[in-house]
Amino acid sequence: MTGDVINGIARTRAGRDAVRLAAAPRSAFAPQKKAADALELSYSLEKASFDRAVRRPLMRIACVATFLLCAAPSLAHAQNITPEGIARSASLFALIEASCAATHRINVDLARRFQKSFLDVGTRMSGKAAFRSLLAAEIQRRRYEVDNAGAQAWCDAQRDSLAELGAEGVFKD
Repeated sequence: MTGDVINGIARTRAGRDAVRLAAAPRSAFAPQKKAADALELSYSLEKASFDRAVRRPLMRIACVATFLLCAAPSLAHAQNITPEGIARSASLFALIEASCAATHRINVDLARRFQKSFLDVGTRMSGKAAFRSLLAAEIQRRRYEVDNAGAQAWCDAQRDSLAELGAEGVFKD
């Protein structure tokens, strides 16, 4: 019975091709295998560079945003997270974008996403009007800080500080 099935398959075009491939020596597949391996390697290198360039920073942003949006408001009393502290963080990214772009290569999109995350949390914690007034005062204080230290020195200090926190993707250099 099995022989009849095999003979029936061998009579079809696909069956003949399968029988021919099965009977072919292994060395006949070497060029195709090398090409397939090169294509697979190329794909894995592209995927790895995409992971480094896009997915990892996005995952960091997602983790920070998730913590800020979910855990931070519930831990606000336990860890003394205040709307003023959130305003300081939001103003930091606003001034990095405004002051450091002239002296450093900045990932503006990432800085804006961090700032937006802090803005969302601050607005949730204290309301829109109250947080906007806190943020305006904090941005004014930060501008004074940048003017006193000098943009280059202030930006260098912020780059080092963010690198210690694991947010090194904001500064590209």
